Amino acid sequence: MRYLNSSVDQGEASGTWRRTRLLALLMIVALGASTVPAAADATISIDATSTFPQNGGDVLPTLKNIFQDGNAPGAVSGGPDTLADQMLPMLSGIGVKRARLLLVDEYCDIDVQGHFGTNSGGTFTAGDCFPLAWQIEWLIKANLSPHMAVASHMPTSFVQYGPAETWGDRRLNPSDPNGQKIIDHYKDYAKALVRYIATKAFTAGAQTAIFEVSNEMDIAADYPTCNRSNQAAPVCTLAPLGPWGRWLWWIDPNGYDIGGFSQAYAIADEDNRQLGFPYNGDVRRLGRGLLPVQKIFAEAVTSMNAEFAQNSLYSGKTIEMAGPALAGWNLIVRPQGTGASLEEQFLEQTFNPYAAPYGGKFNAPLNRFSFHYYGSVEALRTTTADHACDADVTEPFNLFRQMTGAYRTKLGALRTANPGMGEVPLFLSEWGASSCTTGDVNTSHKSAAWVAAFLPEALAQGVTMGSFLTIEDRLVYGGPAASSITNGASLLHTHGAAESYNFLPKPPMNVFRMYNLMTGLRNQVAVTPGSSGSHLGAFVTSDQNSTSAMVYNFDPHLVFNNDANTRTDTPENVSILISNIFQNNNYYGSVRVERYQIDATRSNLAYYLQHASDPTPPDPSLQKIEDYTGYVDIGELRLETPLDKPLGLGVTLYRITPR
Repeated sequence: MRYLNSSVDQGEASGTWRRTRLLALLMIVALGASTVPAAADATISIDATSTFPQNGGDVLPTLKNIFQDGNAPGAVSGGPDTLADQMLPMLSGIGVKRARLLLVDEYCDIDVQGHFGTNSGGTFTAGDCFPLAWQIEWLIKANLSPHMAVASHMPTSFVQYGPAETWGDRRLNPSDPNGQKIIDHYKDYAKALVRYIATKAFTAGAQTAIFEVSNEMDIAADYPTCNRSNQAAPVCTLAPLGPWGRWLWWIDPNGYDIGGFSQAYAIADEDNRQLGFPYNGDVRRLGRGLLPVQKIFAEAVTSMNAEFAQNSLYSGKTIEMAGPALAGWNLIVRPQGTGASLEEQFLEQTFNPYAAPYGGKFNAPLNRFSFHYYGSVEALRTTTADHACDADVTEPFNLFRQMTGAYRTKLGALRTANPGMGEVPLFLSEWGASSCTTGDVNTSHKSAAWVAAFLPEALAQGVTMGSFLTIEDRLVYGGPAASSITNGASLLHTHGAAESYNFLPKPPMNVFRMYNLMTGLRNQVAVTPGSSGSHLGAFVTSDQNSTSAMVYNFDPHLVFNNDANTRTDTPENVSILISNIFQNNNYYGSVRVERYQIDATRSNLAYYLQHASDPTPPDPSLQKIEDYTGYVDIGELRLETPLDKPLGLGVTLYRITPR
């Protein structure tokens, strides 16, 4: 006999029914009780002793590793900022392990004697590099490891030598035929930068450091400014070399028609000097841009690992190299029939010693294959990039599966041809629900529903590590006074003025808190919808002391291209049956049932911002909506959604523990 459960709501008017033993239930019905559970729109069946096939169910650490990283806060890039310390316990609450440092090495440099330091406005000071040093200080305070994106732009002292593609065998001192080559000097700079970051982090206790080169070089903005009044001979200029200047700093602009538009899609064509500027997706952004810098830093990482291995202070600590950190759009925006994606061509050049046309020129170590993805880019399958933020997503995760499938297939083929290559796991080094900064996807329950559904998908596609776009929504390099990009993808919203602000969690952060509350092995789950219109899914874990059942209601039609919220959802009622709870088919007695929820009005930053001036504004942090005693008989527990707490678009988590 199963026993129903007694509900005690916390802080809300409740129409929930009294759950107790069968006799008590019959007595309540006899007395004419009017509060009963709603008919279930879906039934979720869980055997707590079952394990999900992937990795024997031991997937929670990997799933959490996908969100326990994000771009470091902008507040500390302008110097120490004690107000930023408010976020530290919030980050600890989701187990953040790393922070990405992007565009904070802009003023790092090396002088001709090989000293590392800061070069600001042409004045070099040996020692620390700022603002990178401030970011690392914050990492140390937060007990985080560095995830460093390097070399987006050319260091100041190298500007005098021109684009790197022209360096060849030229020397720092042209009059000294035996002097150091410019390219070797840059390699020394790469080693010095890796050493500086890793030494500071490792000395403070970090165990790992991971490096990438630049950021989204397939679409990095660097277009020429052209006067086309004379179409036959347009006058075009590029951004200058140096900090905050030209992203495509390796390629020589004299090696292409700067005013032209013809593009290269196969790496064999990239030396065609008749081609135009390499716009988004052009393959010249690889062999004449990313690949040579990637190889230099991969070799620097290898060298520093060997150097640290000789020092007992750094025993067991490792530096990894990841790449190419591309946006991935070229899989769908490239013209049909143009061959392999940039990512696949990157892998070919990195691992194949016979790759055309370079052979092994760009072969280099790669510990992780990194790529970026946002749920909103799925719309690019049916519309143009300019309108992706205003388009429907009809096939959620279809592009993601296509991307990861292509990457895994290419890596597998390369391993077959080169057995000594080893595994190269997938690293989703930038991600979020929406890449758009308009609308309310990233601030509302819409992103929560998407994130809850996406993370199991990422696991299924072989992702082992990730980094959410940003930790807070101020510009990553703006300091405390930087304005917030409220609707961007970030863990936290910076609320208030530069002199006095606090942090509020965005809904994805609340989902991450839910996942971080879960323990044990992943269970197999059967979701049986009561109708074809159900959008429910579930992710469940159990051990001998708990069962955690996350249920999400995700309908992409309501998430994307629904800024005005004219498309309304239909909340669904759920019936959850857990057998063999606590992995014991004879368990009998009371349990504690805690329920957390993110929906249109709960745990929702967008709803808070709409009602911030109310006398009692809603709390945007994760809300517990039920906490009651349930009863288990012969290892079975049934949970029913109360009439006043169905699940609309959003996420709910049941956490069951012994009383």
